[in-house]
Amino acid sequence: MTKYEKPKLEILALNSPALNNLKLKNLELTQLGTEAWCAIADIAITEVAGITSMPLTHAPSTPKSRESKRQVQRIGVRMLLQQLVDRLNIVDILDELTFPYRLTHSFYYVCFSHSAQQVAVAISHQHPVGIDIELGAIKWHVAQRYY
Repeated sequence: MTKYEKPKLEILALNSPALNNLKLKNLELTQLGTEAWCAIADIAITEVAGITSMPLTHAPSTPKSRESKRQVQRIGVRMLLQQLVDRLNIVDILDELTFPYRLTHSFYYVCFSHSAQQVAVAISHQHPVGIDIELGAIKWHVAQRYY
């Protein structure tokens, strides 16, 4: 890397075949405050690790297919974070060793969420931030614990 080349988030250095087949669609970026942002997108995928046209819906699945879906979603939220920091001209490394997640140099707090084919990320420079994607109805007693 030359001194003029912008490094990518370290997490996307993963050597995964999913990166070649994973695309983000319908990206929406929203500014939540002076130093807070949210991004959401849909995952588009054709093949991952030999699984062709893998559905990311709530259809019945096996433990192996559930793990594959989680891996795709894990990569998807990190790809979305990469797109968000690129648009904001932030050059940084994601620290996943502590919670809440932080960007190492700029100290932005990071939160991920995913559900089926949707992924979301929120970042805030001022304080920890949270985001959650839910496709189905949420029971009131569960919502009270978190909101």
